[in-house]
Amino acid sequence: MRAYLLRLTAAAILAAVLRKLAPKNGAGQATRLGAGLLILLAALKPLAEADLMRAALELGQLGTSDVLSTEPLDVTANSLLAGLIRDEAETYILDKADTLGLSIRAEVETKLWEDYPVPWSVRLYGEPTEPQKAALSKVLEEELGIPAARQEWIDM
Repeated sequence: MRAYLLRLTAAAILAAVLRKLAPKNGAGQATRLGAGLLILLAALKPLAEADLMRAALELGQLGTSDVLSTEPLDVTANSLLAGLIRDEAETYILDKADTLGLSIRAEVETKLWEDYPVPWSVRLYGEPTEPQKAALSKVLEEELGIPAARQEWIDM
């Protein structure tokens, strides 16, 4: 989430500078349009990376559910959100592991915290060195809020 907000902020700053420097003629209009598109692309990038097919299938099942069902819509919405958060956290972990030269597989579990799903625990499959394991463990704790006690390392 932090990386997304940083990308979006950087795109907004760059777009503001481009718009300010753009001349008032036709070329300037094209520049201002490009600046707007830059912000739009930065904002929509996570949608391109998300598993939209799975989300669409789950949303499609909402329409076929029993009208008298006791499951509140909030539970279903949180389930969809938890899936997206899990996928984003796993991708983030794999990116961080890659920067450490580590080849792993990650499975994140989410938990509702104050009515909002958050990454709660992680199971990591691979064969890290102790320094790699310590570095990734620190990132998981500091950036995702998953303490070492809820990080399970499984050698493969």
